Amino acid sequence: MAPVYTPVKRLSFEEYLAYDTGTDSHYELLESGELIELPYENRTNVLLALALFRYLEQFLAWDLFSLNATAIEVAPMTIKLPNGRTRRIRQRSRIPDLMVLSELGATQILNRHNGLALDHDDPLLIVEFVSQSNSDEDYTDKRSQYEARGVREYWIADRHQGQVVVLSLEDSRYQEQCYQADQVIQSPLFPDFALTASQVLTVKSR
Repeated sequence: MAPVYTPVKRLSFEEYLAYDTGTDSHYELLESGELIELPYENRTNVLLALALFRYLEQFLAWDLFSLNATAIEVAPMTIKLPNGRTRRIRQRSRIPDLMVLSELGATQILNRHNGLALDHDDPLLIVEFVSQSNSDEDYTDKRSQYEARGVREYWIADRHQGQVVVLSLEDSRYQEQCYQADQVIQSPLFPDFALTASQVLTVKSR
Protein backbone atom coordinates (compact mmCIF):
# COMPACT_ATOMS: atom_id res chain seq x y z
CA MET A 1 0.00 0.00 0.00
CA ALA A 2 1.28 3.46 -0.88
CA PRO A 3 2.12 5.61 2.14
CA VAL A 4 -0.35 8.29 3.18
CA TYR A 5 1.15 11.64 4.13
CA THR A 6 -0.80 13.80 6.58
CA PRO A 7 -0.01 17.52 6.33
CA VAL A 8 -0.40 19.71 9.40
CA LYS A 9 -3.51 21.13 7.75
CA ARG A 10 -6.01 19.06 5.75
CA LEU A 11 -5.68 20.39 2.23
CA SER A 12 -8.19 21.75 -0.26
CA PHE A 13 -7.52 21.08 -3.96
CA GLU A 14 -5.99 24.53 -4.47
CA GLU A 15 -3.80 24.09 -1.39
CA TYR A 16 -2.74 20.66 -2.63
CA LEU A 17 -1.59 22.15 -5.94
CA ALA A 18 0.56 24.69 -4.10
CA TYR A 19 1.83 22.30 -1.41
CA ASP A 20 5.55 21.49 -1.37
CA THR A 21 6.60 18.35 0.49
CA GLY A 22 10.26 19.06 -0.13
CA THR A 23 10.72 15.88 -2.18
CA ASP A 24 10.49 14.84 -5.84
CA SER A 25 7.56 12.52 -5.09
CA HIS A 26 4.14 12.94 -6.71
CA TYR A 27 1.00 12.74 -4.60
CA GLU A 28 -2.74 12.44 -5.10
CA LEU A 29 -5.16 14.23 -2.82
CA LEU A 30 -7.61 12.15 -0.81
CA GLU A 31 -11.09 13.26 0.23
CA SER A 32 -9.79 13.46 3.82
CA GLY A 33 -7.34 16.21 2.81
CA GLU A 34 -4.41 13.80 3.16
CA LEU A 35 -1.93 12.91 0.41
CA ILE A 36 -1.13 9.46 -0.98
CA GLU A 37 2.25 8.94 -2.61
CA LEU A 38 2.34 7.72 -6.21
CA PRO A 39 4.88 5.11 -7.32
CA TYR A 40 7.44 6.12 -9.93
CA GLU A 41 6.11 5.57 -13.44
CA ASN A 42 7.36 2.58 -15.41
CA ARG A 43 9.95 3.68 -17.98
CA THR A 44 8.21 1.83 -20.83
CA ASN A 45 4.94 3.60 -20.07
CA VAL A 46 6.75 6.96 -20.05
CA LEU A 47 8.19 6.29 -23.51
CA LEU A 48 4.83 5.13 -24.88
CA ALA A 49 3.10 8.26 -23.57
CA LEU A 50 5.79 10.45 -25.12
CA ALA A 51 5.50 8.69 -28.49
CA LEU A 52 1.72 9.10 -28.50
CA PHE A 53 2.07 12.79 -27.63
CA ARG A 54 4.44 13.33 -30.55
CA TYR A 55 2.00 11.63 -32.90
CA LEU A 56 -1.00 13.63 -31.67
CA GLU A 57 0.88 16.91 -32.07
CA GLN A 58 -0.04 16.89 -35.77
CA PHE A 59 -3.69 17.39 -34.78
CA LEU A 60 -3.46 19.89 -31.90
CA ALA A 61 -1.18 22.61 -30.56
CA TRP A 62 1.58 21.29 -28.28
CA ASP A 63 0.58 23.54 -25.38
CA LEU A 64 -2.72 21.65 -24.93
CA PHE A 65 -0.84 18.50 -23.89
CA SER A 66 0.36 17.38 -20.47
CA LEU A 67 2.56 14.37 -19.73
CA ASN A 68 2.29 13.10 -16.15
CA ALA A 69 2.37 16.67 -14.89
CA THR A 70 -1.07 18.27 -14.59
CA ALA A 71 -3.45 17.26 -11.80
CA ILE A 72 -7.18 17.02 -12.40
CA GLU A 73 -9.75 17.32 -9.63
CA VAL A 74 -12.24 14.46 -9.53
CA ALA A 75 -15.07 13.52 -7.21
CA PRO A 76 -14.64 10.77 -4.58
CA MET A 77 -17.43 8.25 -5.00
CA THR A 78 -18.77 4.85 -4.04
CA ILE A 79 -18.91 2.35 -6.90
CA LYS A 80 -20.61 -1.02 -7.19
CA LEU A 81 -18.33 -3.93 -8.09
CA PRO A 82 -19.26 -6.90 -10.32
CA ASN A 83 -19.49 -9.14 -7.22
CA GLY A 84 -22.22 -6.89 -5.80
CA ARG A 85 -20.03 -5.28 -3.17
CA THR A 86 -19.23 -1.58 -3.06
CA ARG A 87 -15.94 0.27 -2.78
CA ARG A 88 -15.20 3.87 -1.88
CA ILE A 89 -12.86 5.72 -4.25
CA ARG A 90 -11.08 8.16 -1.95
CA GLN A 91 -8.98 10.06 -4.48
CA ARG A 92 -9.88 13.67 -5.10
CA SER A 93 -7.15 14.24 -7.66
CA ARG A 94 -5.46 12.30 -10.46
CA ILE A 95 -2.30 12.95 -12.47
CA PRO A 96 -2.90 11.30 -15.88
CA ASP A 97 -0.07 9.82 -17.93
CA LEU A 98 -1.20 11.88 -20.93
CA MET A 99 -3.88 14.55 -21.01
CA VAL A 100 -5.17 16.84 -23.75
CA LEU A 101 -6.73 20.07 -22.49
CA SER A 102 -9.37 22.10 -24.24
CA GLU A 103 -8.28 25.57 -25.33
CA LEU A 104 -10.47 27.04 -22.60
CA GLY A 105 -9.02 24.71 -19.97
CA ALA A 106 -5.46 25.59 -20.98
CA THR A 107 -6.31 29.28 -20.73
CA GLN A 108 -7.97 28.85 -17.31
CA ILE A 109 -4.85 27.37 -15.71
CA LEU A 110 -2.30 29.60 -17.46
CA ASN A 111 -0.13 31.37 -14.86
CA ARG A 112 -1.80 29.33 -12.11
CA HIS A 113 -0.85 26.18 -10.24
CA ASN A 114 -0.81 23.21 -12.60
CA GLY A 115 -4.18 21.60 -12.03
CA LEU A 116 -7.73 21.57 -13.41
CA ALA A 117 -10.31 22.21 -10.69
CA LEU A 118 -13.88 20.98 -11.03
CA ASP A 119 -15.02 24.40 -12.22
CA HIS A 120 -12.48 24.39 -15.06
CA ASP A 121 -13.30 23.09 -18.53
CA ASP A 122 -13.13 19.31 -18.85
CA PRO A 123 -10.19 17.69 -20.70
CA LEU A 124 -10.68 16.45 -24.24
CA LEU A 125 -8.68 13.26 -23.72
CA ILE A 126 -6.98 11.31 -20.96
CA VAL A 127 -4.76 8.30 -21.67
CA GLU A 128 -3.58 6.00 -18.89
CA PHE A 129 -0.89 3.40 -19.59
CA VAL A 130 -1.64 0.40 -17.40
CA SER A 131 0.82 -0.95 -14.85
CA GLN A 132 0.27 -4.53 -13.71
CA SER A 133 0.29 -3.49 -10.06
CA ASN A 134 -2.74 -1.18 -10.34
CA SER A 135 -4.70 -2.25 -13.42
CA ASP A 136 -8.02 -2.31 -11.52
CA GLU A 137 -7.60 1.38 -10.78
CA ASP A 138 -7.33 2.27 -14.47
CA TYR A 139 -10.21 0.03 -15.56
CA THR A 140 -12.60 0.76 -12.71
CA ASP A 141 -11.80 3.70 -10.42
CA LYS A 142 -10.42 6.17 -12.95
CA ARG A 143 -13.02 5.16 -15.50
CA SER A 144 -15.82 6.02 -13.05
CA GLN A 145 -14.24 9.32 -11.99
CA TYR A 146 -13.36 10.49 -15.50
CA GLU A 147 -16.85 9.64 -16.72
CA ALA A 148 -18.41 11.60 -13.86
CA ARG A 149 -16.04 14.50 -14.51
CA GLY A 150 -17.04 14.66 -18.19
CA VAL A 151 -13.74 13.76 -19.84
CA ARG A 152 -14.75 13.39 -23.49
CA GLU A 153 -12.47 10.44 -24.27
CA TYR A 154 -10.56 8.12 -21.96
CA TRP A 155 -8.12 5.58 -23.38
CA ILE A 156 -6.81 2.64 -21.35
CA ALA A 157 -3.58 1.53 -23.05
CA ASP A 158 -2.75 -1.91 -21.68
CA ARG A 159 0.40 -3.50 -23.11
CA HIS A 160 0.06 -6.41 -20.68
CA GLN A 161 -3.31 -7.40 -22.20
CA GLY A 162 -2.33 -6.19 -25.66
CA GLN A 163 -5.29 -3.83 -26.02
CA VAL A 164 -6.33 -0.20 -26.14
CA VAL A 165 -9.80 0.49 -24.76
CA VAL A 166 -11.35 3.70 -26.09
CA LEU A 167 -14.16 5.13 -23.98
CA SER A 168 -16.17 7.91 -25.63
CA LEU A 169 -18.66 10.03 -23.72
CA GLU A 170 -22.21 9.86 -25.07
CA ASP A 171 -25.15 11.19 -23.04
CA SER A 172 -22.89 11.37 -19.96
CA ARG A 173 -21.94 7.67 -20.20
CA TYR A 174 -18.89 6.00 -21.68
CA GLN A 175 -19.32 3.84 -24.77
CA GLU A 176 -16.52 1.28 -25.06
CA GLN A 177 -14.52 -0.03 -28.00
CA CYS A 178 -11.54 -2.36 -27.64
CA TYR A 179 -8.68 -2.52 -30.18
CA GLN A 180 -5.97 -5.16 -30.43
CA ALA A 181 -3.01 -6.08 -32.63
CA ASP A 182 -3.30 -4.49 -36.11
CA GLN A 183 -6.71 -2.91 -35.59
CA VAL A 184 -6.59 0.83 -36.28
CA ILE A 185 -7.86 2.81 -33.29
CA GLN A 186 -11.01 4.80 -34.02
CA SER A 187 -11.32 8.06 -32.10
CA PRO A 188 -14.25 10.48 -32.40
CA LEU A 189 -11.88 13.27 -31.31
CA PHE A 190 -9.24 12.40 -33.89
CA PRO A 191 -10.98 11.05 -37.02
CA ASP A 192 -7.65 10.97 -38.91
CA PHE A 193 -5.90 8.88 -36.24
CA ALA A 194 -4.15 6.04 -38.08
CA LEU A 195 -2.13 4.08 -35.50
CA THR A 196 -2.93 0.49 -34.62
CA ALA A 197 -3.18 -0.85 -31.08
CA SER A 198 0.21 -2.56 -31.50
CA GLN A 199 1.83 0.71 -32.57
CA VAL A 200 0.48 2.54 -29.53
CA LEU A 201 1.65 -0.26 -27.21
CA THR A 202 5.14 -0.87 -28.62
CA VAL A 203 8.27 1.17 -27.98
CA LYS A 204 10.08 1.72 -31.28
CA SER A 205 13.68 0.52 -31.40
CA ARG A 206 16.32 3.03 -32.39
